[in-house]
Amino acid sequence: MAEGSLDVYSIAMDGRELILSSLERGDCFGIINLMTETEIPTVLKCRTDATLLLIPREEVRKAVEKDQELALRYAVLCNRKMQFLIRKIEFLTMYSGRKRLIQFLLSSSGPSGRVDSAGTREDMASMLGISRASLFRELAALQEEGLICQKRGRIQVLNREAMEDRMDR
Repeated sequence: MAEGSLDVYSIAMDGRELILSSLERGDCFGIINLMTETEIPTVLKCRTDATLLLIPREEVRKAVEKDQELALRYAVLCNRKMQFLIRKIEFLTMYSGRKRLIQFLLSSSGPSGRVDSAGTREDMASMLGISRASLFRELAALQEEGLICQKRGRIQVLNREAMEDRMDR
């Protein structure tokens, strides 16, 4: 991506859109799909004005065939993408919405505990595969337990160890 930011959604069999990732300047889209003709149904939604740099599939294939170092770098990139997608599958198949939320908060918070989530609560609910009402209920429960703090739309993880313990239950 040349400029801006956007979200990548997968279209589920029931027609729901599930957020897969958020892209910023310098990120790539369509990586996993370069060497096949199979189309993967996805939707890109701009969060800001965005400019995409499109490189035809055939040009990338030719470059990879000619340059062994590029081929190796592409293989490493594909491995990282597969690992990301495996984690995403594990995340989406977690039984409880609360566990999904806790996992998201833990993985999205920095050393200070501040959660760096791009998007609205509606975006977060969509990404977690739960309703907005469920999201608000779970956030309120975690705050009541003293595990998180919510102020002015921001979330702060207060007790990382206790939240990690909740994941193991």
